[in-house]
Amino acid sequence: MRGGSIGRRQAVGAAGPAFDRPFQRGGGGSARRLKLIPFAAIGNDEPVVRMRAADAIEKITQVRPELLRPHVDTLLAIAASAEDKEVRWHVAQLLGRVTLKTNQRDEAVKVLLAYLSDNSNIVKTFAMQTLVDLAADDENLQSKSAPAYRTSR
Repeated sequence: MRGGSIGRRQAVGAAGPAFDRPFQRGGGGSARRLKLIPFAAIGNDEPVVRMRAADAIEKITQVRPELLRPHVDTLLAIAASAEDKEVRWHVAQLLGRVTLKTNQRDEAVKVLLAYLSDNSNIVKTFAMQTLVDLAADDENLQSKSAPAYRTSR
């Protein structure tokens, strides 16, 4: 940290290596770490902290997606309120890693369909991918997401 600045938004920092270590040693305490550190940091006042927290959660759950299970409602709330494109694209990825109840799935789909109008092509891409994943066994969602995809281009 130089001159009071936390860093650039484009820089991921040490999120990957810092959060890879617990999983290489068997993951002791990793569920508590996911709960206490990254989710709390997504509400931080600094955009770069929010982005790095979302990135850390995404990296952790690539290896341990089950760690998201207790945080589905928090994840949906973040998805609905996130203003940072970096948080939105990570949240779009995360929504595809959790098992959702019907009402949660409906909420996730609503958010992901809204993400298709985002200014960021990365947000749109991850939203589309998660919608496709969710629609794989849901004909109703297939019919909803196809027209939305066509208008998002």
